[in-house]
Amino acid sequence: MDELSRKQKYLLEKLKKRSYLPEVAIRLIYEFLVEKPKEEPLDPMWKDIWGMYKRYAEEAVPPHIIEEIEDIISQSFKKLMDDDIWKIKINEDTKITFLLGAGASAPSGIPTVDKLLSELWKRARKTGREDLDKLAKWCDDRGIDNIETY
Repeated sequence: MDELSRKQKYLLEKLKKRSYLPEVAIRLIYEFLVEKPKEEPLDPMWKDIWGMYKRYAEEAVPPHIIEEIEDIISQSFKKLMDDDIWKIKINEDTKITFLLGAGASAPSGIPTVDKLLSELWKRARKTGREDLDKLAKWCDDRGIDNIETY
């Protein structure tokens, strides 16, 4: 199973919108994580979601529940990485380079290339700069909506 279940997608959406009280959200997070099929991957968004609710967890659930949630999340993402990554020892002399592929920024809300131009124009039009407005109009008139096209 390489795809996210509808249940996971739905729960992520609701949690992202803070649709539940924190103590309810924490219970739902825990229940989902312990009950989901082992072969179902976790969306990277779970790190951010847990980050939003973790501070409430200390008052809402016992410490072993917090540890179990964190363990499930960290183990799920550890499996996505090459085992050799964990062998790297970092100190002041270590130089690290990250090489990321297309869409790597998408989970953090940064627009992917195909959505970038429309997002840039939306923000540029708010500045009220005539030069940017002319350039945006030029692109609109020619149907240019993807920077990879030209």
